[in-house]
Amino acid sequence: LYASSTDDSYIKAVDSWHGEKADYNYEKNSCSAVCGHYTQVVWKQTTEIGCAKATYQKGNFKGGTIVVCRYNPAGNMGGEKPY
Repeated sequence: LYASSTDDSYIKAVDSWHGEKADYNYEKNSCSAVCGHYTQVVWKQTTEIGCAKATYQKGNFKGGTIVVCRYNPAGNMGGEKPY
């Protein structure tokens, strides 16, 4: 899930998730902060991805964006390295 107060693109969402790479330690297979979006994006068994984007039309978040993606097969299996 990616959320922004502006009308962002899918690319900006994926770039944001990929940016979590800096917090991932491959040797220890652990994160120093949030990195679950990154590990899912690069998960070795995932072969299909579908994403949707919506823009808030009213309320406090009017003009903001939400992006959600579904991965098949899903990744982030406990104890496994993403690649």
